[in-house]
Amino acid sequence: LTLVMALMLTLSGPVPASDGARARLTNGCTVTARGIPSCGAYVGAAYGANTNVNAWERRMGKKLGVHRTYWGGRNVRSAIRTARADAAHNRLPWISFKAPYSWAQMAAGRGDGWARGVARRIRTVDGPVWVAIHHEPEGEGDIQTWKRMQQRLAPIMRRTAPNLGYTVILM
Repeated sequence: LTLVMALMLTLSGPVPASDGARARLTNGCTVTARGIPSCGAYVGAAYGANTNVNAWERRMGKKLGVHRTYWGGRNVRSAIRTARADAAHNRLPWISFKAPYSWAQMAAGRGDGWARGVARRIRTVDGPVWVAIHHEPEGEGDIQTWKRMQQRLAPIMRRTAPNLGYTVILM
């Protein structure tokens, strides 16, 4: 179990996937189409290696605001299926993918088509989805190469999906 943020707020309804759309959190704060709240914060968790969290939420008597999941670069369909289920339960899906190629290859453009494909699928989710590509990179290679990969992928993915919030996660 990994807690993501500190204040329990959940979406009060689906967030349409257009940039101008607004939804509200349970505290009344508005949320952009990319899932950015105007005030407050979300609380969320990673649970049981991508396990469905519905039963856990029932046992807690609370809903998660964010559900963190982790996927390989070739597991996009499973990630999107989980994101759709989370959105249907008014949770913000926060998906981490390992890149399908090395950081250097991704920074050089080899993964551009993959990134567009992921973003096109995310665009079909009824609500915001946060994405991280290779989270917590410390000690796994040249951080400047990782940074170049992020700088290349973020604009591609954000341009393709107005409901996608591109994130980086450091330790």
